Amino acid sequence: MVDNCNKFHLVLPGSGCQDIAAANGITLAQFLAYNTDVGGSACTKLWANAYVCVGIIGGDGGPTPSASATATPDPTGCTTAHPSPTQPGSVCDCIRWHEVVPGQTCLEIQERYRLTPDQFLRWNPNVGPGCTGIWAHYLVCVRALT
Repeated sequence: MVDNCNKFHLVLPGSGCQDIAAANGITLAQFLAYNTDVGGSACTKLWANAYVCVGIIGGDGGPTPSASATATPDPTGCTTAHPSPTQPGSVCDCIRWHEVVPGQTCLEIQERYRLTPDQFLRWNPNVGPGCTGIWAHYLVCVRALT
């Protein structure tokens, strides 16, 4: 996902790249440029239940953010908008998110995304070392630039 993404879309099972692009008013070429790891136009690496980018800051002929989207500051204090709702304290440079399901543990998430406990805690410090602060139905960071 590009660093200047400001609009996100949750991929539902069975969705395709073209469907997602059309639903968000962008071309397939724009979608692929924003999401370089989806496996090209065949969309072979699109993950269900993960977020993809469907808009960028400044745009490139695609949709521009609405006045309300640009007038409302990101509650995380980050300059790049996060999808919502995110686990409080998530790092600003997160590029992949995971929605926590009820009863899911940090260890399950770490194993799914092949993360070390240190990475997961660094990107999501408010979950705490014992994973006692993780919130169901919120997004946690599972890949960041740092």
